[in-house]
Amino acid sequence: ERALESLQTEVTALSEQIDRLTRGMVARDERQRQLRWSWFRLIKSILKHTVINSIVLLLAFLILWRRKSPVALAIVSYVGPQTQEIMRYLVRRIVFWKVTV
Repeated sequence: ERALESLQTEVTALSEQIDRLTRGMVARDERQRQLRWSWFRLIKSILKHTVINSIVLLLAFLILWRRKSPVALAIVSYVGPQTQEIMRYLVRRIVFWKVTV
């Protein structure tokens, strides 16, 4: 009987030790997953702020442009030709691609 009681206490102690190790592994995995999510959340937050700031800037530009502000007109005169060149380049590339394919 003493040997049986001794074995039972050892089995109980080992099962508690296994439980502690399992909880430790789960906690470590959770910390690693949270670290990965923190990088994802950081990138997501940066992108979200960039999009929102761009929209606000576009709205401010449109308001200035509608009021014929010299600042907006200067921006249009500076960016307009560059935008036209980019559009021409893209159209030429697409048309040339369609012709060759």
